Amino acid sequence: MKKTFASPTLKALSTFSIVILTLATLFIVFEKIYFHMVKGTGGF
Repeated sequence: MKKTFASPTLKALSTFSIVILTLATLFIVFEKIYFHMVKGTGGF
């Protein structure tokens, strides 16, 4: 019973962590691009 219960839990955890990692990566990339744009416009 524990085995069948652990499988969906692990799957949900892995999916959740993947979503979190994707969101974090997108946020970092967006922040870098936004900062670069602001820095570029400020420089010019």
